[in-house]
Amino acid sequence: MKKWWKPKYFYFLAAFILILSIMTVGFANSKQAIPNNPLDNTLELASSKLMVTSFDGEKEASSSKGQSSKEEESKSEENNSETAKNKNEKKPDEFDEQAKEDRLPSGTLKNPSNKENKVNQNKEEQSNQKPNDKNENSLNKPNSGNTTNQNSTQSENSSEDDHDDVEIVDGDRDDNPYFITSINNGETVSEEEYAFSITHKNEKAKVLSTIVTVNSVEVEDFTGTIQLVEGENKVTVTVLYDEPKKTVTRKYTIYLAKNDIIINTTLKKINHTTEPQFNFQADAHYNDESVAIEAYMNGTSLTKKSDGSYTVALQEGEQTVELVARYNGQEKKAQYLINYEKKQSQIQFLTDLQNGSTTSAEITFYAEATVDEENIPMTATLNGEKLKEYNHLYSDLLKEGKNLITISAQNGNDQNSLTYTIYYKKPADENNGSVIPDDKNGPIITTDLKNNLQVHGTKKNFNVWATTSDGIRIQASGVTVHNNGKAVPVIWDDAEKTSYRLELQQGKNTVVIKAWDKEGRLATKTYTVFAKNLEGGDPIGNITMSIQAPVVGLPTIIAPQSVPIYEGVNGAYVLDQFLKKNGFGYTKTGTLDASFYLASISKVGMASKLKVPADLVQKVENSTLTYDWTNFDPNSLGEFDLTSGSGWVYSVNGDFPNYGFADARFQSGDVVKIQFTLMYGRDTGFANGGGAVEK
Repeated sequence: MKKWWKPKYFYFLAAFILILSIMTVGFANSKQAIPNNPLDNTLELASSKLMVTSFDGEKEASSSKGQSSKEEESKSEENNSETAKNKNEKKPDEFDEQAKEDRLPSGTLKNPSNKENKVNQNKEEQSNQKPNDKNENSLNKPNSGNTTNQNSTQSENSSEDDHDDVEIVDGDRDDNPYFITSINNGETVSEEEYAFSITHKNEKAKVLSTIVTVNSVEVEDFTGTIQLVEGENKVTVTVLYDEPKKTVTRKYTIYLAKNDIIINTTLKKINHTTEPQFNFQADAHYNDESVAIEAYMNGTSLTKKSDGSYTVALQEGEQTVELVARYNGQEKKAQYLINYEKKQSQIQFLTDLQNGSTTSAEITFYAEATVDEENIPMTATLNGEKLKEYNHLYSDLLKEGKNLITISAQNGNDQNSLTYTIYYKKPADENNGSVIPDDKNGPIITTDLKNNLQVHGTKKNFNVWATTSDGIRIQASGVTVHNNGKAVPVIWDDAEKTSYRLELQQGKNTVVIKAWDKEGRLATKTYTVFAKNLEGGDPIGNITMSIQAPVVGLPTIIAPQSVPIYEGVNGAYVLDQFLKKNGFGYTKTGTLDASFYLASISKVGMASKLKVPADLVQKVENSTLTYDWTNFDPNSLGEFDLTSGSGWVYSVNGDFPNYGFADARFQSGDVVKIQFTLMYGRDTGFANGGGAVEK
């Protein structure tokens, strides 16, 4: 038997095994030299390891496919080596023309099986990748879109290449650095087509793509409008940015209600503010037609401004705003809450003010404002009028009834104020009315000066009628007037009364009037007058002034008008401005400062319809006056027209002063009537008209 294991057979077997081994290695190498389809590789890696951010903010990872991480790492090393050899043979994009067709203009790849699964591809950075570089974490991150057969040859900066999803919920926040929209989250509209804009905050950030979905359905070729369905619509806006690489999503809810009244407002259901004033917009429509809307706060109607907005003053705590819209018998109401929480101010006040009541017309109080014990400027107002300050002291006069004093200060954006309520009640006036003389059967003093009178300004004219107990007139020589202990001068003394002018000091003034008869019997009256001194030229109020001539058939020459008066300005200057303002000229004697007498006033045609009443004609003709009913100018009216006793007289609150306009000092609220007379004033009610007119 031959030995089969002779050496020659052994050599033959070894050669066969060697050839088989060489062929096996060659086949393996030739297979490895063929690159994989870059699209298949990219999508496989993306679907196996991509982390997806859902709308509720939770992250989900799909199950891994293929080999374990160790096997993939080993395979990656082999692929790196082979790729390095073939790197210069073909460009990655040349391996598969279908990959080019599936690539979006923005650089992302479309998944043929799922349109919404988009993965960004960065060509520029991929061309700079090194075949032998390793990244142990590459399989734990989203694939960046490599198009060559390399699962582990990601760039060292692959974390910067990936898009990190940023979830911004509810659509209301605009404090993100990416984008905002014009969508009013939660609003109700009546038209199916809804338009909105997207505003990107960072002009340098490159937008790769924008995806808009309505009720989870993507809007094809979004150009600014979407179609809504009846009821609730969930809208998402997703923007992919390149620099920095971010995927930002915002969510909104919009309601569609056709054939219904829709109220649109900037109010939220619950609004919080730390400001005392609150502004909001509100309007309504029915389909495409505007509807009138009414707004109420705590039941009180609000006024809409010209720009369509409302401004409301708030009290601390909650207030309710109700919006009401009506259309063709339909009514829609909506209620909102505004909660005002006052800011905690750093401004502190030191004051002796207190809420309460008083019988003194004058009030003086102390107040100062501080921040960290340092004084800061402050203001004080009484019933809305600013008060003057002297070393943190404020003084003024209270009006009868309710008075509001507010002290306020501002330090930068910090504001603070306090308001006090003080009620003033005048005490009983024991000096007005009957006078009990100091001596039995002594003089009787009557005056138009009022006790506890308040005067704005430094001057006040008043009259005194003094008589004996049996009614005989006591002239100025039998009367004295003192104010705060100083004698008060006489303006004018006539057969009826004596006129005086008070020079008042700020606050309380004490006026004492005394009269005595020939027997030396004495009567005394004391008055308290409160004054609010003002700077020269400051307004002290308004009077009502008019010009009338009913005695010649012209009841109204200038109708009653409100006229401002000023501290230190006498009646002649007031009259001068009043006539000029109404287009009248005048003549006078004296000057505006002294001995002023109004001789005539003129205006074209003013007396063209002059007609003296028949009963007055009879009185004049029966008097001692001379008359000529044709003696007048149709363009003017003045002294000696028609009769020898004609001219102009004036009254203040029904009383006819015995002094001229230059000596007049009007007070706020006075009613001044300038009247034409034919009989020295007796036909106007002037009891002390001069001259004998009766037979």
